[in-house]
Amino acid sequence: MTEGPLKNGETTNPRLFRFVHQQRTAGLSMKLALLYRARRKVGAPRPLRTSWNLWGNVVSPEQEAQLKGAGRRGERDFNLPARCIKERHPELWDEAYTFSIVRNPYPRVYSMYYHRMQHRPFLLHRSPGNRAILHAAGRAAAMTFPEWVEEIYTKPASERIKPLQGALRGPAGWTLPQWDWISSAEGEVIVDFVGRFETLEGSFQTIQSQIGSSRTLAQANGHPDRPPYQEAYTEKTIELIRNAYAIDFEKFNYDVAFS
Repeated sequence: MTEGPLKNGETTNPRLFRFVHQQRTAGLSMKLALLYRARRKVGAPRPLRTSWNLWGNVVSPEQEAQLKGAGRRGERDFNLPARCIKERHPELWDEAYTFSIVRNPYPRVYSMYYHRMQHRPFLLHRSPGNRAILHAAGRAAAMTFPEWVEEIYTKPASERIKPLQGALRGPAGWTLPQWDWISSAEGEVIVDFVGRFETLEGSFQTIQSQIGSSRTLAQANGHPDRPPYQEAYTEKTIELIRNAYAIDFEKFNYDVAFS
């Protein structure tokens, strides 16, 4: 599978769009560029009226009416797989330009570790789901990358998902293959476009041409001081990540050989 449009159809500008956000794939950069108007003084982004759930260019009263109830507790569309969003809003989904960004699993998993364990360890203590997955939450910030990978990825996917009660989001949702976030239950791609983190600027320009945008993409939420991911992997962690994301390596044509 290669980067590019995955469904056919002409567009009009501006066009309703839906970003299917996958963690550690420049998601915040994309949201700041396409969805958010400004930042609050404390540093948190201020979304447009319906963009907190990653729908953009909501221009008609009919579109807004369909999304109006999405903010009730337990019904948010934020960070959900494409199949869940499509089930909730089938008419809007068919009308919108839908897209997601994917990344090589090896650096992506290390980025998730560094972001959660080193940069934002408080996330581990904020919800029962996190504590259910990481039993040693008290020492979580001190876990090495191999320890962290073994703690999570030696568990079967069904066990990692259990705390989420089928919602496919949160601390276990991000351990799912990226393929699961953009495909149907039958294994068919259901987003219009899959961009790549490795060629992010080109992917961003393709998206902008489809939704009628002319924004600038800037890095956000990155960690320039992070050590190279190649230094953190061991033979065992390579095997665990290769097995956990085998379908991502296959479908997105990433080289399974570690380098």
